[in-house]
Amino acid sequence: MGVRPYVRYFDSSKYVTDLATGEICVAVGWVNGVHQARMRGAQAATPVEVAYAIPKEGAAMYFDFMAIPVDAANPDKAHAFLNYLMEPKVIAAVTDVVGQPSGNAAALPFVDEAIRGDPTCIPRRTSCSDCMPMRLFRGLHSTSESRLDADPNRAVSESKKSG
Repeated sequence: MGVRPYVRYFDSSKYVTDLATGEICVAVGWVNGVHQARMRGAQAATPVEVAYAIPKEGAAMYFDFMAIPVDAANPDKAHAFLNYLMEPKVIAAVTDVVGQPSGNAAALPFVDEAIRGDPTCIPRRTSCSDCMPMRLFRGLHSTSESRLDADPNRAVSESKKSG
């Protein structure tokens, strides 16, 4: 792993602050985390410009889900809340805050123009043509098993130790 000496850390949220302050200059991160870093960097005493790009080779694609536990005390209220969240104007307001698209296409016209027009927040279909859904759980997307599928925590731990 020739690049390992140049990797400072593995963390799924620390990069947000470090990008915004200029502590680091490159990170692999989630669109909403980079959006937060961009907003914080722009508001800093010494502004920091944060850019985001999807490599032409493709990238991992992920999806956030909302779920109701099987043993939820009030499943009807939970369904009502999820239905409320998916109303176009409501979920558009969420997108405006987190900088991450929703699964509701009807919300797009209500999303702030600055975010709606930013392909790093709402990628164009062509920029994601080589993106692949992340496969972290065995059997979720296919029957084949990779090392990461078998034990994601172990794979990350081993990559931290390598050098």
